[in-house]
Amino acid sequence: MNAIKELFEVNLKTQTIIGIAAIILGCGAISTPFVTGVFFSMLLAIGMCALGVTGIIWLFKESSTSSKVWMGLLSTLLIISSFFMYQLPGVTLMFSSGVLISFFLLEGIFATIYGIKQRKEKGAGWTIFYGVLSIVCSGLLIADWPISGLFAIGTYVGVKLIFLGINVLSLTFAENKVADELEEEFSDDRVSA
Repeated sequence: MNAIKELFEVNLKTQTIIGIAAIILGCGAISTPFVTGVFFSMLLAIGMCALGVTGIIWLFKESSTSSKVWMGLLSTLLIISSFFMYQLPGVTLMFSSGVLISFFLLEGIFATIYGIKQRKEKGAGWTIFYGVLSIVCSGLLIADWPISGLFAIGTYVGVKLIFLGINVLSLTFAENKVADELEEEFSDDRVSA
């Protein structure tokens, strides 16, 4: 039982550190949304370049000529696009925020429709609320478009990190409660035995 208890304690400490770090990083991202957005656009550019290089390497393993041509074109396009994304992070930020606005709008529409269809089910009201909130967020970003594009990605990343941290901490506290209950149960079994 001590090994299980130690495993739970190490896991709980690690999760607590991760949760607090995510909240701190989220607050930092929200306080500097432009810098965070540029950082993530740079990461996206580096990832696309790596994907392009991987595609070029894959070309040497492919035997089909048509596959080689298409993969070569796609890989070249990825590498060239990543170069421009890295050189023009503001444009990348604007494009990425346009994708984010589209995501909010579509997600909001589908969540609202789903919530309305499932309105007799428990939690349907929250689904409708979430959908409407997503539509409102996309509307706010569209209303202040080009300026909002420079800050949308960083703010989104910050909010996601904060909620991730809160979620990890709440799960950690729930796990701690389960660990305490298991310890009590095993100690009661030892006493009765």
